[in-house]
Amino acid sequence: MLDDSLTSVILDDTIPDFMWKPLGKPEIKGGNGLSEGKEYTMTAGSFAGQPQIEFAMQGGVGALYIKYWHDDENPVVYNLADATDAVEASSEAHFSWVSYLMSDAAQGEPQTNKILDKHVNSGIIYLENAFNSLTSSPKEDEVYTYHFQVYGADATG
Repeated sequence: MLDDSLTSVILDDTIPDFMWKPLGKPEIKGGNGLSEGKEYTMTAGSFAGQPQIEFAMQGGVGALYIKYWHDDENPVVYNLADATDAVEASSEAHFSWVSYLMSDAAQGEPQTNKILDKHVNSGIIYLENAFNSLTSSPKEDEVYTYHFQVYGADATG
């Protein structure tokens, strides 16, 4: 017995852009007046400003590190994609951040201090509270110079 009720269907044989186009390199840049090499002079706990780090990783966040130190101590490094480090960065060093998920539905709803992962593709790290929590030198006439680095890799490696 033959069935001659074949239905004609149009097949879309194109490959979506995200599957064949190379992803752009991760972008990490300063915002609100913060730029590479920018220096601030302040007294501990008195910083007023809103410097921030903006990041965008089309392939999702694999790792996003904040490293800081002053000349007399070992660097402190937090990976905001690691659960323990993210909690410590928020509670101990007073960093805060918002992140945006890849899905269009969630793009308008930022997640605050969420552990970053492959589902997050952009966000902002706020530095004001972290700057205000830095310790000053125990000697009144001595100045501490702190150095900050932010770097990372997307989830595609």
